Amino acid sequence: MSGFDGLERFPAIEQKAAVYHYHLAGGHCFKDGNKRTSYLAAFVFLDLNGYDLVVDDEVFTWTSALANDKTRPPFEEAVKWIKKYMCKRR
Repeated sequence: MSGFDGLERFPAIEQKAAVYHYHLAGGHCFKDGNKRTSYLAAFVFLDLNGYDLVVDDEVFTWTSALANDKTRPPFEEAVKWIKKYMCKRR
C-alpha cells in the first residue's frame, strides 16, 4: 500500500480493504461491474489476510451509494462499514 518514509498511509487492515471497495466502486474504472468488482476486491483482500466479510442485504445499498457521486459517503464511513462486517477467522 502507499506510504512515505516508512509510514503506511492506511496501516489498519480495514482501511486497506476500504481503499479497494471505496475507490473501485466510485472510480468507475471499468465499463461494467464496478460495484461487484469493488466488493469482491475487498472480500478477497480480507480473505487472503485471514478475515471474513460477513454482510447482509445492506451490502447492495451500501455499494450502490459508494458508486453514486451524489450519495457517496466520506472514505472514513467506508472504513467503519468494513470494520463493522469483518471478523477474524479462527
